[in-house]
Amino acid sequence: MPLLSSSKTAGTGADESSSGTITWADPGNVTALDGAYATATMPTTATTHYLDCDNFSFSLPADATVVGIVVSIAKFCNIATVQDTACVLLKAGTPSGDSKPSPSIWETTLTYEYYGGETDLWGTTWTYANINHADFGVRFQCSSANVVTEVAKVDVVNIAVYYTTPDTADIEPHHMILTNQCMQVTVRARARMVPYQT
Repeated sequence: MPLLSSSKTAGTGADESSSGTITWADPGNVTALDGAYATATMPTTATTHYLDCDNFSFSLPADATVVGIVVSIAKFCNIATVQDTACVLLKAGTPSGDSKPSPSIWETTLTYEYYGGETDLWGTTWTYANINHADFGVRFQCSSANVVTEVAKVDVVNIAVYYTTPDTADIEPHHMILTNQCMQVTVRARARMVPYQT
């Protein structure tokens, strides 16, 4: 059965301080690909707080069966010593399923990183109501091993949800990962899966 998809951009971003030591400045800047960044300045070896992104405003139909979720994050740093430590989905505001941080060092130019896949449910189950909930989103964290000041920057966070419905048998597939926004970025492969640590 062909897949349908819906792609949305985060409506809000917030610093969540239950883990890490470095605060995200301007976390609300993750809502548009516009050159305004959520930033975390790490003066030495350090791990950021969580960056929680939600209010994606999905409106999946009640007969949707969710089959996969892709998170895309446009990010970069100034020295190339930053690495993901967590990337986990939020179900009604609570971390749920697998965390999928990328093992790659961040680029020094704006780069999209993809997490998950069209048939990847992140180790849990999702209903249309879970996806449409205002507190559905993604929790993200990174760290630096540098001994001088490093700055992590996130421009925009998108989520694409792939699903089927009973009446999609004769519909052509429609795949969309990114919102219709214009900025030159690099695309990089999806990340590996590791257990989420609370």
